[in-house]
Amino acid sequence: MMIRFCTFMSRRASRFAALAPVKECLLIDTNSTTSGGGGWEEFGYRVNYGKQDGTALLETSGGGGNWHARSRVRCCIKGNEMELAVARKAVGTDGISRPLRFDFKWMDNVSADKDPLNLYRNGDTAPNGRFRYQYGVEAASRK
Repeated sequence: MMIRFCTFMSRRASRFAALAPVKECLLIDTNSTTSGGGGWEEFGYRVNYGKQDGTALLETSGGGGNWHARSRVRCCIKGNEMELAVARKAVGTDGISRPLRFDFKWMDNVSADKDPLNLYRNGDTAPNGRFRYQYGVEAASRK
């Protein structure tokens, strides 16, 4: 069975407001463990949930703090929890014969713009500062 999505869940201390724009995003780096990364602070993708219409958007880094829309992301918000489902194909991790490895970081009320010091000065990040979480699963073997 092929897993088509990587899912992420964020829990806040307070509820998400129904129509208020949220400045929260998830940074994803699918290249960090294999080819050295790229993009903004080595993150090649971000899921941005800061849009007025309540949708989440996968964006790719154009370098220099510039981001470009790529596709919509499945998003569900209930109370103080938000779940995102990012299509593996959209971030280049869809092959069953390839290991699934990526780094990620949650940011709340922090702008992923040209200044990486925003990770220290503004809002919240998990993990703190310029640290990042790493996830990995070996490739499935075909029998």
